[in-house]
Formats: sequence, C-alpha cells, structure tokens
Amino acid sequence: MRQDSMYNVHTDVTMLQLLMAKWQPRSGSNSLMKESMIPRLLWVHKDMSMKELHFKVFKHMRFIFSEWADWTHPETQRVPKSDQRVLKTLIPFPYRRDADDPQMSRAEFDALTDEEAFSICCRDIFEGKCDGFQ
Repeated sequence: MRQDSMYNVHTDVTMLQLLMAKWQPRSGSNSLMKESMIPRLLWVHKDMSMKELHFKVFKHMRFIFSEWADWTHPETQRVPKSDQRVLKTLIPFPYRRDADDPQMSRAEFDALTDEEAFSICCRDIFEGKCDGFQ
C-alpha cells in the first residue's frame, strides 16, 4: 500500500480544505469584518466525478442551507440578537422546486432527501472527472 506525505493517507485519496468565514462586528465601529474559522477537512477519492465531489461537500454543509431557509422565511419566529446584524440583511432563500413555488421553510427543506436538496440547490453541476486530482 503506497502512501503520500499527507498524514500517511493512501495515494488514491486527497485532502480537500473548506475555508469558512463569518461576519463579526468590528469593535468600536458599525462595520463588519470577515473572521476566518478553522478549515474543515474532507478526504476525497481522486476518482470521484465533479458532481460526486460537490455532492459530498453539499451534504457536509447542508445545515447552512437549512439555517438560511429558516432565518429568511416570512413566517419565521426567530429574531436576531442585537449583535447579529448580518441576519437582518440576508437575501431570501432563493432555491425552490419550481420557479412559481413560494419560499421553502426549514421544515420543507429538511424533509427533502440529500439528492433532492442537491438537485434544487446545485442544478448546474454536471458529471465529469475532477481536474487536477489525477
């Protein structure tokens, strides 16, 4: 079994780093600044298609879409705290089953399978080999 220099992981797997950030109020100011968080690490097989890779990342981050749907739904009961100004200016959750459907609630989004949610949120992802992983 061959291994690379990345944590002695087998050579058919590579690490994918998801760099995440959140907006925080700047002290003594009304402006916001982007604060980086610890990267999330995913180990992916090099023979995955781009669609499989995006699906894996989507499943890992799906909870963020649920929160977004919940915070921006017109009937939400959630009220942001005073230090959560970013939540007051979120754009409405744009993903719908059909263009004419009303905005999805968190419960409706969470009731979807991972495959259904992915096909709604990532319609333009197509099959193909991951460039640069070979």
